[in-house]
Amino acid sequence: MKNEKKSYHHGDLRNALIEAGIRIINENGENALSMRKVSGACNVSAAAPYAHFESKEDLIVCMQTYVTEKFTNYLVDAKKEASSASEAMLALGHAYIRFFLENKQYFTFLFHQPCFTINLSSLDNAENFPPFLLFKDCILAYNQQMGKELSQDDLELDVISLWAHVHGIVSIASMKHVTWEKRWEDELINLVR
Repeated sequence: MKNEKKSYHHGDLRNALIEAGIRIINENGENALSMRKVSGACNVSAAAPYAHFESKEDLIVCMQTYVTEKFTNYLVDAKKEASSASEAMLALGHAYIRFFLENKQYFTFLFHQPCFTINLSSLDNAENFPPFLLFKDCILAYNQQMGKELSQDDLELDVISLWAHVHGIVSIASMKHVTWEKRWEDELINLVR
């Protein structure tokens, strides 16, 4: 009888490894992450991650890119539904909060680890965090629609203010020891106006 070796089939092993890596980092910090732990979490051989990532460092970069792209696409999709710049700003604010309420693990991963750099004094820097650039563009469009011209300082302050507002709501909603009788998702329209 011929000895048949069964190969492991996973719908999307690469993304499963990424998600496992995010869980490991969120629970135990970046120093706890290893290719062996990620493979163990996915129930695959220790060599399996190397088919998708060159190293632990490459995995971390891919994790950051994966979450940032998911988040950016979510915001872009929400903004598409808006028929005006003011609606787009509300849509972005609501989507920012909704995304992280639905994916708390990504909020922890992105904002409690040194995943990216945002230069608040250089809003036109293409290397800034893509969701942050969406907020900047939306604020510019809104002010153009209102016939206002913003100085660079005022634009920076508006972007920081809008970002702080929605980010602060997610931060509070993510705190384990903060309770509210209402559902955050149901109150978005009242929280972001």
